[in-house]
Amino acid sequence: MKNLVGKISSNKMTGTVAVTIETFKMHPIYKKRLRRRSRFLAQTGEKELRIGDLVYIREVRPVSKLVHFRVEGVLDRAEILTDIKHATKDVAEVDITSEAIPAKPHAKEKENEAATDQKEDVKEASNKGQANGR
Repeated sequence: MKNLVGKISSNKMTGTVAVTIETFKMHPIYKKRLRRRSRFLAQTGEKELRIGDLVYIREVRPVSKLVHFRVEGVLDRAEILTDIKHATKDVAEVDITSEAIPAKPHAKEKENEAATDQKEDVKEASNKGQANGR
């Protein structure tokens, strides 16, 4: 039986949460730490759990096709963002118009601009030819 500790990555299912277990493995040649993630579905029972909670899960007999674990306890609770209005208000108050960077023209706009410049050059040349011919 496996006993694992992981963070809740999704709680959108009724009575079930997705728990992500993060482990590190050393690369055999380059000796770099590689992050490995496994995702397990676990039954919650009557517990109120939030995304980001650190939970202890235990392997049990299959509850359904994908659910093979049960949440045994919460080790650490995730913070709740209660001041969402204040956070969005702070973002809205930032004035970016004074330091705005002018937008680059699109390729089609450049082509249209070049085409109109060529047409004007042709008109000027034809006007000069007509003026010299009179």
